[in-house]
Amino acid sequence: MPTSVAATNRIYVCRENCSWTVHCTHHSGFRKFCFALTQLDQALGDEASADDFWRDWMRPLRRYRFDMSAAPLPFDHPEAILEEQLASLQAGVAECESLFPDYAPLARAVLEKLRSVVESRDNPILQLLTSLFPEDALHPAAILLKEPRLMPAAESVLNLHALLDGISLVSPQQLRGSACYAKLAVIGPARWFPDYVFMAPRARSIDVIQFDWISSRWEPSVSLASGAKAVVPTFNTVGAVPSLVEQGLNAMDVIPPVDWDAIAAASKARHAAEYNQEKVPARLFLLSGEVAVYLDADEQATATIIDAEQDGTAAVRRELVRRIEPGTYVLLRTEGGGDYIVPVADLIMGNQAMHARTLQSRWKDSLAEYVRRMGMQATCSALERRGATHANENNVRNWMNKRKIRPDADADFTAILRLVGLEADSGDYRTAMKLIDSAHQRAGQRIRELLLDQVDRADLEELHRLGRMDFELPDAGSGTLTAFRVEGNSQHTFPVPPSLLGRPFDSENRQWHE
Repeated sequence: MPTSVAATNRIYVCRENCSWTVHCTHHSGFRKFCFALTQLDQALGDEASADDFWRDWMRPLRRYRFDMSAAPLPFDHPEAILEEQLASLQAGVAECESLFPDYAPLARAVLEKLRSVVESRDNPILQLLTSLFPEDALHPAAILLKEPRLMPAAESVLNLHALLDGISLVSPQQLRGSACYAKLAVIGPARWFPDYVFMAPRARSIDVIQFDWISSRWEPSVSLASGAKAVVPTFNTVGAVPSLVEQGLNAMDVIPPVDWDAIAAASKARHAAEYNQEKVPARLFLLSGEVAVYLDADEQATATIIDAEQDGTAAVRRELVRRIEPGTYVLLRTEGGGDYIVPVADLIMGNQAMHARTLQSRWKDSLAEYVRRMGMQATCSALERRGATHANENNVRNWMNKRKIRPDADADFTAILRLVGLEADSGDYRTAMKLIDSAHQRAGQRIRELLLDQVDRADLEELHRLGRMDFELPDAGSGTLTAFRVEGNSQHTFPVPPSLLGRPFDSENRQWHE
């Protein structure tokens, strides 16, 4: 929200005087590659997403098509394509000859056209930008990118051009603030961006740059268009647009789909040893920077989020995982390993921590062993016979989770101790769990205080621009916490070991610090 009368006035002037222009740029080689890829995709049909070979082979090609359409990068830029990737794709074509001979000619044509594009190096988006920002261009000016991960590479390219060096790269989230520009260049079709970019413009001139093979008819959402003061933009088009014969590729089809099953499979392969543990249902979230994370799918499970407003204010609070949606900033530990509450709680417990944690692990491990030997259903029945009042499958899994200190109901905890033969020392176990619970509450309060102090003093522009921001809390002994913007979440849950909950990992299966 704007924080001053001057900022409000600037936004009003932009809204009343904004002009919108679509520039359709052309590159013959890239156009041929994109249509060849579409032709193969259409020929494969459902097989493109159902078959592992095609999913793996098509993924880098779809990503390359998007990256080259979404940023002013040369066609041979290493951020978009590497020689090793080309070699892997070539090997895939050879494999296709024997596995899928009917599709081999189409796959070969795609790769041939890709190599031709990469060898051409240039990107007309970059050339068009230089014409839109001449030396006498009005300032301030900015370039809008859909994908924050492309910003560092795009910035390094722009810095090499005198006319473009110094022009700000911004994310859609930044355009909800009070900053206004004389000119804004939007890379990619308008349909890629939220309605407010065009309905509540933060620039007096908006130039949308897209390739001429993309069919993109922009229309605002009903809720915005129906507003009494809504300004519905009229786009002037410069350059060729897809003909009725060609039927250009739908703008939304250019965005690579999120393959949730592939992300989950890659994580499982990397952490195979941990999958020998008991599993719990988890929700899978895709975060900014091609990072993913599993969060507990229990109805009452919560995660720490930063509620960051555009006027610079922010609040740190807990939110139910089932309510976390795209655009939310979740706070995760990225250095130091494990739950960031635990090391702080252990510091609070001092020399009592080791004994308390040992007792906690003992009853949990004993319960898990019983489940492994007798099965979940038999365990629930045995607990009920010993007086448990909430012994169902979900609760037993939750009790075994190392993040859960002990069952909420005393009758359930008593039943567990009886079941695993620890009832004789029940007093010691109750005292230890009470100590841990108190330490966790104090640790949570301490972490929150430190975070509030960090957030209050932080410039959140980086968070809105790149979708992530690190917070160092050395006084808490908890390593580094990172706020990530949620980009998407799976519609179904995955069974994962509790040890993987809250641990961010690379969704593209590259190395990621944990």
